[in-house]
Amino acid sequence: MSNDSIRVLVSWHAATESLYRNLLAELVSKGIEIKAIVPTWWDEGSKKTVFEKQQYDNYKIVSTPTVFTNHIRAFFYPDVLKIYKEIADFKPHIIHIMEEPFSLAAYEFITMSKLLKPRPKTILYSYENIDFQQKFPYSFFQSYNLKNSDAMTVIPLESVSIWKNRGFRKAIYTIPPGVDTTLYEESVGIKRQDIIHKAKNAFKIGYAGRITPEKGIETVVMAVAILKDRGRDCVFFIAGGGTHKGELQKVISDAGIKDLVYFLDVISQNEMPSFYNSLDVLVLPSLTTNRWKEQFGRVLIEAMASKTPVIGSSSGEIPTVIGNAGLIFRENDALHLADSIQKLMDNKELSAEFSNTGYQKVHENYTWSKVAENYIKVYKELLSI
Repeated sequence: MSNDSIRVLVSWHAATESLYRNLLAELVSKGIEIKAIVPTWWDEGSKKTVFEKQQYDNYKIVSTPTVFTNHIRAFFYPDVLKIYKEIADFKPHIIHIMEEPFSLAAYEFITMSKLLKPRPKTILYSYENIDFQQKFPYSFFQSYNLKNSDAMTVIPLESVSIWKNRGFRKAIYTIPPGVDTTLYEESVGIKRQDIIHKAKNAFKIGYAGRITPEKGIETVVMAVAILKDRGRDCVFFIAGGGTHKGELQKVISDAGIKDLVYFLDVISQNEMPSFYNSLDVLVLPSLTTNRWKEQFGRVLIEAMASKTPVIGSSSGEIPTVIGNAGLIFRENDALHLADSIQKLMDNKELSAEFSNTGYQKVHENYTWSKVAENYIKVYKELLSI
């Protein structure tokens, strides 16, 4: 069976956001026939995203309402007959359920797959990197889905052992998310003038993402305060939104650096390259909690694609993603972070080295084309081609 004859049905809530659909477009460009099913809207990255078809959506895509939207475990598609008909008409060889194995949505698609003749292969998908017991009914969904699936693709390396421990005995493949490198190459040198104006000649530190406690933004705030006490000239820009903003503003005020921290709110994906281009370093200061630790850190590869140096905490997958392309500090250690930032402030050659190494790493591992190639290998292996 050649690529041209492989039909893959993809269920993926994140594909409501157009940037994730670059993967589907790449699969199609490499000969895979794709049909996607996505929600009509989803809250991705602290902002509501309503599905809109794009020019590059060169495949069949169905957007339909969901119930319990925005809840990874509980959401599902209520129009079961419509979904089943869309799947049956497509006659997929593979159903790639890009939802967590304990989710109701995954249970829904696996149940429908069992009604098809011949039954397609089914692949689960996971970002899990903390092993904890699911409560009913999600424990039931998980058990059922693991028993009735043929393979799994995961993002964090730690996820492999977790799912083996939970009883999955089929193949598990580690495949990272990708980034649209063309978006960053087309924006080389384009900077946000508001950042340049506010920073003047100061060293520009940035964060992008959700403003929530587990993201550890306070660690950067305290590191900036330490650098200020050392007489170092730096400013901190926060791009994102979230429920923790009020508490964070109090921390900033108490640290006495209100004049050194700026909130830019949520930035659109098309504006992110100019944000990264304006920075001297991007910091991802995530904290590990009982229920969460950083599962990947997409902003890291986006910054690296922009040739912006990165510093990340030791939480979860961050050290793996950064590797030798940046610096790692002990999570929740503001002094260690301040020392790491100062190292880049004092060593332009090291910053340039990280810029080039990060850029190269992205192009070798994290382009959507490379990610699509990895998925195609899985599809062919599953179909024994």
